[in-house]
Amino acid sequence: MRRPQETSIEHFESLRRRGHEQVDQGRLDEALATYDEALEWAQCHGDQRTADLAFCNRAAVLVAQGDGRRMVGPLRLILLRSSDSTVRHLAAYNVSLFYESAGDHQKGLFYARLALDHATNTGKSEFIGRSHNRIGNALIAQSYFDQAQASYLRALEVLGEEPSLVRVANLNNIGYCHIVMGSYEAGFEALFGSLRLLRKLKLFEWESHIRNDLCYAYLEIGRIEHARRHGLAALADAEKRGKWEQVKNSLYLLGEVAKEAGESLDAYSYFSRLRDEFYPEKQFIADMLMTVDTRQLVNLRALG
Repeated sequence: MRRPQETSIEHFESLRRRGHEQVDQGRLDEALATYDEALEWAQCHGDQRTADLAFCNRAAVLVAQGDGRRMVGPLRLILLRSSDSTVRHLAAYNVSLFYESAGDHQKGLFYARLALDHATNTGKSEFIGRSHNRIGNALIAQSYFDQAQASYLRALEVLGEEPSLVRVANLNNIGYCHIVMGSYEAGFEALFGSLRLLRKLKLFEWESHIRNDLCYAYLEIGRIEHARRHGLAALADAEKRGKWEQVKNSLYLLGEVAKEAGESLDAYSYFSRLRDEFYPEKQFIADMLMTVDTRQLVNLRALG
């Protein structure tokens, strides 16, 4: 016989909270196991809404792990079937995440806006704020920096001052937009604010993202050694944690740092590793990066 607390809705919600914390900390395998347990509880003791919530939480982890394609169909069905705004927000948000990871930014933007509509119906600032962040991400990947920054600023307004990973991400993204658009002082303020908040929350899993943006920012103002320090820290952290998109960005940026410093052999070494590990079908890429000034053409949020 199950203990009473195991059949209560409080047990289900505690599982979901634990899974959310594990996701924030980057412990995705553990989060998947926790959400599996929540889904099993919902199927045994819950209703359609709790089952949909657990399914959407589980799907978010699979998308983050690169296994989201098989989740899109069921998530769309939930989006059409459910009358619950929270469930519909989660379903739309996760479909948006999948399309963004797949590089289809137009579809990602469509579902992000749909997620915002349903988030607004819930009245939950966390859902509304992160939907604005997701819209910004779809826009920034297409180099609509002004529009993306406006979305990130709206997210911050909604979220308020409460420390959270979503606030970290928005500050980081706002900082990157500022740097790209030449507002360096505001950019550094936002980036370092993001880094301080991340450390306050002890969510070190995401530090390589901010370090790479700081590397780029210092490279833009010609502070080569500062750029190198942040780029090397980002690379080491991303390698340790298996953050391969950030490893890719670090290799590109460190190659640019070395090239700017006149260290041609080191630059070619970074670009060659970038080619071999991420673009093996493009054998020309290392030579091209050595001879062409690509920094004003490359959007780190769309490097793929």
